[in-house]
Amino acid sequence: MAKASYPQRERFFAHRYCRLLTKTCAAQDIGHVAFVLCVIVAHQEDAKRYTGAVTYYNDQLLPLLGVSKWKPLDNARKAAVAGGWLHYEAGKTGFRQPGRYWATIPDGFDDLDDAPCDEEQYAPKGSREGERTPEQPTPKGEREGAREGEREGEREGEREGELSTLTLTLNPNPKPKAADAALPEVLNTEEFRVVWSAFQQHRREKKTKMTPTAVSRALSKLERMGHDRAVSALDHSTANGYTGVFEPSSGFNTQSSPSQSTPLDTSLGLENES
Repeated sequence: MAKASYPQRERFFAHRYCRLLTKTCAAQDIGHVAFVLCVIVAHQEDAKRYTGAVTYYNDQLLPLLGVSKWKPLDNARKAAVAGGWLHYEAGKTGFRQPGRYWATIPDGFDDLDDAPCDEEQYAPKGSREGERTPEQPTPKGEREGAREGEREGEREGEREGELSTLTLTLNPNPKPKAADAALPEVLNTEEFRVVWSAFQQHRREKKTKMTPTAVSRALSKLERMGHDRAVSALDHSTANGYTGVFEPSSGFNTQSSPSQSTPLDTSLGLENES
């Protein structure tokens, strides 16, 4: 059986289509799951800029529709097709091909206007805020501008939603960063933060980045040393390229080795931390 050709679409077809679905109370006829299926297909067509049919495997559609079994999906799809709201072609049996979908408007509804159908449409004439008289129709440019604004806002909302979902999916339980550890009160000064940041950057450049556990232990030991000794030790270690933290000893110079210095605490394992 030959595949049907994807139809030509007007701009913002999906918006008009969904308004017609609502205005004709289609959910009463085809059911809620079929209604959602039609909306999904129409807006996926819009997302593809109406370049071709939407393709889905059944397993992809189940979570989108909020159902867990094939039967409700199949019933909804049949109802949408029978109601004239959906075109569907099943994938070729045995070849693991997705089904092809696009939205359709039933005969007799295509000429129906998609004007608003909310409560204001039933208010007395002249009582609606900003209402135009028949002699003052909405200019075409204004309508197009409003629709373009709706479209852009919708795109931005979709992107933010996709980004949030992607972030939660890829990193549901983010680990704390070493740099986020709170500084003890005695070390919480601008001078200490500068040398501490420089030391951590030095460790990253040496490809021996400190783990959160190592950072916590190091800060605990540095706190017991006191502010000035801690600043001096960090500055000295960074300047001499050490991955451990060493206090300068009497007469120590930049050509000396760590063994000639006073270590902060070898139990920290800072010189081997990765």
